[in-house]
Amino acid sequence: MQKSFISYEHCERRIFSFAAAYMCPICHFSVNPASEEVLEIPSPFLDKSEPMSVTLKPTDGLFLRDYKNGSDLHIGITNSKGEIFEFDSRGVSTGACWKQFLNIQIPVSTKKEEWDLILEKTSEKFKHERYDDSLMNCFSFVTSSLASIEEIAEFCKDKAVFSEKFLTESTKRAAKYISVYRHIEKYGFYII
Repeated sequence: MQKSFISYEHCERRIFSFAAAYMCPICHFSVNPASEEVLEIPSPFLDKSEPMSVTLKPTDGLFLRDYKNGSDLHIGITNSKGEIFEFDSRGVSTGACWKQFLNIQIPVSTKKEEWDLILEKTSEKFKHERYDDSLMNCFSFVTSSLASIEEIAEFCKDKAVFSEKFLTESTKRAAKYISVYRHIEKYGFYII
């Protein structure tokens, strides 16, 4: 489970922190956390994958600690049991235990058996000899797998279209979360 933070209002401002403060960082007066409406802001990052989804993590390190805007990301896809399938210079592998990643549900009506068969067939085509950082990579593996699903095939032909349709919203939310999280970690709070 990834660390979440909380949000509450005081001095007509929204304050974010890991725990309710007993002194307002704005007015420096006492705050009664029990009297404030405290909202928990859950982390968008998971340590356990969900079935039939796309997974996304930094190629190196962890989102909250290491990721910088523009750093390379690694993408995978899960089967109906939630096992991550990924493609890299070693070929297709499964069973890796990813930490702190985004799990993105792709809205399809595909049955579990069909989804798993698609992954199996795509995995057979993606051999380590074919791997290329730019042309035949983890993203190619995921979009090739999903291109077999008729209802979303049109979005899988182009990486930019696929990203905009399925990944952008989650990655923007993650970027905001990382920014606020790091600010809280550094200063103890974040105020808007």
